[in-house]
Amino acid sequence: MNFLALAALPRVRETGSWHRCIDPAHITTALSSAHTMARLARFNPGYLLIPSAQFASLSFADDPDVALREIEAVFQSLARGVPSRVSNPASSSTFILKAQVNLAEVFDLTDLTVVQARLGTHAQELTGDWLGYDMRTHTTRVTGPNGVAPTQELGFELFRSGIEGFLSISAKVPTNKTLTIFPKNLHLHAGSSVTITDSSGRVVHRLP
Repeated sequence: MNFLALAALPRVRETGSWHRCIDPAHITTALSSAHTMARLARFNPGYLLIPSAQFASLSFADDPDVALREIEAVFQSLARGVPSRVSNPASSSTFILKAQVNLAEVFDLTDLTVVQARLGTHAQELTGDWLGYDMRTHTTRVTGPNGVAPTQELGFELFRSGIEGFLSISAKVPTNKTLTIFPKNLHLHAGSSVTITDSSGRVVHRLP
């Protein structure tokens, strides 16, 4: 990917409702992100980075159902549009939160003609294999590639750019979007926030 293009990519505002799945045990710290610094994710190298280079990230989906599929709380075959859905017993207690997002500057990686073209990436790369980079070793039948996946390298460079977050294509539902936010970068833009309210409208969680 052409990371030098990041400096010239268009930055857009993102406002609206986004959805995040959490374990009910963590409901009181729903927007906490410290635990994500060392955890591998599609756009985060986690422990593959030295501690001083690690960064926190929070992931959201544009639809509650997509949020469940992103963490594999439910499974579905999308072949030929068959609407089959199977719950994952291991994640049966997953709680879906709706967050109100107000971000001044994000990159839209779903922009095919401008952003993807300048970065030199595409939908297949943004949504493809990344777990394999951590699973393949000299003892597995397929030994490489391994290490930091291209999407994880991209996430690192996006964080370093100072952007508040970015939109991408859902890896589980290719017709929908995900939003990744870098909490540390939110304070760089006055007025940017992520809030969760209760049924009465009272703010119960807020970033920054």
